[in-house]
Amino acid sequence: GMLARKGYPEGLALRVVRRALEEEGEDPELLEYHLPDA
Repeated sequence: GMLARKGYPEGLALRVVRRALEEEGEDPELLEYHLPDA
């Protein structure tokens, strides 16, 4: 949300968050459970 509020495109923000989750050893698929339905 913070990246979107700063004007970054949604796709870029999602890629950044997924990569950060992967680097922390988390499953990036869990991100889908925290996103609002589009």
